[in-house]
Amino acid sequence: MKKIKKSDTIRFEIIEKSTKDKELERLPKLFDKPEVELIGEDGNVFNLIGIVAKALKNAGYKEYAKEMQERAMNCESYDDVLNLFSEYVHIE
Repeated sequence: MKKIKKSDTIRFEIIEKSTKDKELERLPKLFDKPEVELIGEDGNVFNLIGIVAKALKNAGYKEYAKEMQERAMNCESYDDVLNLFSEYVHIE
């Protein structure tokens, strides 16, 4: 059994911190989130992505619309996509 040294712990903490920093860099900077009403809309995930992207573009956030679409396509579940929306818009 390998004995864990203090240097191993420090290396783990540095790797963990750098991973968290990269995740934070992906989040949008503070901005005025547009309001989007999703209640009553077709619940197809691609339709919802389009609605949110359109709201961002109409509010002048074209770069965030593109970023959100790319991130949404990499989500693993429908719920993950819905949670992602809340980072970019206020959902009514």
